[in-house]
Amino acid sequence: MTTTLMKSDHATAISSGDMLGTQLADALFRLAAVEANDLHGLVQRLVAAIQAGHVCLTLDAEEYAIARQAVSSASRLVGLPGEFTPLILDGRLLYLARYWFFESQLATSLQQRLAIPVTVPDEEALKRDLDILFPASAQQPDWQKVAAAAACVSNVTIISGGPGTGKTSTVLRLLLVLQASQKQPLRIRLAAPTGKAAARMAEGLRHAQAKLTEAQQQHFAAVIPSLPTTAETLHRLLVPTGQGSGFQHHRQHPLALDVLVVDEASMIDLGMMYRLVDALPPNARLILLGDKEQLSSVEAGSVFADLCARQTRSVPMAERLSALTGFDLPATRLVATQQRSDNFTQTELSQQHQHPHHPLSEHLQLLTHSYRFASEAGIGTLARGILQQQPDVVSQAFAENAQLQWVDQATPEEMLDALTDAYAAYFEVIRHYNPQQDTPADAFAAFDAFRILTVLKDGAFGASGINRALERRFQLRHWIKPGQTTQSGLFTGLAIMVSSNDYSLNLYNGDIGLILPDAQGQTRAWFPAPDHGWRSVAPSRLPAWQAAWAMTVHKSQGSEFDHTAIVLPDKPTPLLSRALLYTAVTRAKTHVSLWGKPSLVQEAILQHAERMSGLVARLQGDTETM
Repeated sequence: MTTTLMKSDHATAISSGDMLGTQLADALFRLAAVEANDLHGLVQRLVAAIQAGHVCLTLDAEEYAIARQAVSSASRLVGLPGEFTPLILDGRLLYLARYWFFESQLATSLQQRLAIPVTVPDEEALKRDLDILFPASAQQPDWQKVAAAAACVSNVTIISGGPGTGKTSTVLRLLLVLQASQKQPLRIRLAAPTGKAAARMAEGLRHAQAKLTEAQQQHFAAVIPSLPTTAETLHRLLVPTGQGSGFQHHRQHPLALDVLVVDEASMIDLGMMYRLVDALPPNARLILLGDKEQLSSVEAGSVFADLCARQTRSVPMAERLSALTGFDLPATRLVATQQRSDNFTQTELSQQHQHPHHPLSEHLQLLTHSYRFASEAGIGTLARGILQQQPDVVSQAFAENAQLQWVDQATPEEMLDALTDAYAAYFEVIRHYNPQQDTPADAFAAFDAFRILTVLKDGAFGASGINRALERRFQLRHWIKPGQTTQSGLFTGLAIMVSSNDYSLNLYNGDIGLILPDAQGQTRAWFPAPDHGWRSVAPSRLPAWQAAWAMTVHKSQGSEFDHTAIVLPDKPTPLLSRALLYTAVTRAKTHVSLWGKPSLVQEAILQHAERMSGLVARLQGDTETM
């Protein structure tokens, strides 16, 4: 089952209270001083599609005729590519002009970047370095080694893999070999969409470096000090202008770097990816990391999934990577499809020549072996069953693994009581918290041991409803004082999530903080700092925020928790999909609790939320099929 926005969904979108499409259509038609009911409805449906995450609207024959007639009319509401009109018709795809610009410019920028040749000063030295960092492995071929080699011979590399497949370890090693091949230190920067993801990336690289053998550390002793030790958010990287969505770094004022590594790339929407690539110097290397099976961005687009849509290997690339790695890597025109790997559903090369490759398709590297979740492990089996659309495997995983719990018949009150119990350990840490002896790290470690993830934002089964219900129970258990709720005031131990950007404070939507006293006993909001430490903000200066005991699955991306409790709604919703359930499950390190009806779980497993865009067609130069 694939979820796209069909004509029947239009009435649903409008009747649900979302009138933005109607308002925008009305405004455009007033400006153009025209009346065209058919086109009016088409604009409404386009806006509804964008709000659902699509970049554009795929038109059927009737709709295409309406749009073509509008192109030839005097209204100038709809134009062809390159024309200055509010709507752009490109093939059979209808866009708002800004999204057409983002998509077409991103495709062009990536194609131009790939056309710049990359030379390796000493391929024998590179082979030697790769052999030292990637000794003989039980995995044959060792796709981590292949990915590292590929990044050395290309200025765009995409690495996709599930949890525990070694993306961070691979990046550390490819940065080492990249730097070792250069006479001058490379300007390397690390970034991620959220502060939490950036902190995890930096921490993961430090851990990967600590795991290097003594021989490896000695061999790269001159290189290791030049590697970055911190990561930053994309907003901090690009530096907001403070005027809308603009940034200080762009094509005319590019970033000062040689290599940019971006983690959790599946979270990046089309507009941000365009701005990111636009801000890169022409010869800079771009390395995107992510999991193509995870949820796409909250905003419009599924850029990372589109970039991972095809995998091919030309004869020259196969020969070059084989020579560098020692593996026999055949050339192939094969395309990316679902695969049953030893740990997760990843990508299988399957003969489907009807899909031509695009230039990026041979710069996609897939890591398929999960070192964190072995094939027999509970979470690994559960994730694999979800991706392979096997409800029986999912049910069996819950039945056979003590670290997995599925509660499908509890009342809402029973569920809330159990979720409250799970925070007892955290509040015990808060009760004994002494700012003279303890640090925010102690409180954050306790808080990150458990998190509630929801499908919905609002309602009794949504994050906001559960947050309110939990705080009432916290009061009844005397974990917080009566009257101390997020509606009436802050309290020690309160977990908050920033819900708007504040560039002056370097706080961004999705950042998590805890309310704790400082050494002087003053109440402060504490957040992780880029330098591995902690920084505090006076509560009076906080931007908009909300409680963070429960958060949506979308907001949890880039984070990991020891135990995640996943709360499904009480009735079907288009938001519930295979990618959402997979993302929620893989936020957990050790334990998963699932609260929901079996029918909803099965529906989620079988539902694939595919977003409409023309990026893949643009990259492969096949715009005639758009």
